[in-house]
Amino acid sequence: MEIIKVIVSMLFGAFFIVGASFNNLVFIRQLKHEKTPSVLPLFVGIIGVISVAVWPYHNLKGLIWLPLILDYGCLPYFFIAISKVIAGFFKISRINLLSRYISENNERRVIISLFKKNICRIEQIRKRDDFYGSYIGKWTEESNILKITIDDYKLTLNVTEYEAKVIDEGSNDKIDKDLSLTNFVFKKV
Repeated sequence: MEIIKVIVSMLFGAFFIVGASFNNLVFIRQLKHEKTPSVLPLFVGIIGVISVAVWPYHNLKGLIWLPLILDYGCLPYFFIAISKVIAGFFKISRINLLSRYISENNERRVIISLFKKNICRIEQIRKRDDFYGSYIGKWTEESNILKITIDDYKLTLNVTEYEAKVIDEGSNDKIDKDLSLTNFVFKKV
């Protein structure tokens, strides 16, 4: 029976070493900002835990957590991912809000929020069908001209102390005509 446990433990251990090496190589390439495949989340670390748990000689139960830390696809990956999600929420939180512009007509309400680090969010609420869209992008401002870029979409506004008027909404076939902001005047709130 012990020989079967040794074989299973060694097979799982070998798979863990290959998988963890792959995940850790992905991590190193990500640090260098190279294009990388996705990591194998959790799976490799769990295989490593099984390898340690099945090993029949010497009590390794105290080290059962080690594969979860050594494999970048397990605990390290999830801590990094959670920290990025939390940081993303703070980027567009009220703490970082610099200014907000609102425009409303019979059909919809549009909110443009400008945040620190030149991050912006455009929210649109269409009243007839309760459509809600939130789009994150970048903004720049110089000489009372506010330029917003969200992927291929570009919006230019003339900004005064209390309002902002749309002066150009770049030509883009992706713009749903129902969501166009042409002719909108925004009040600063």
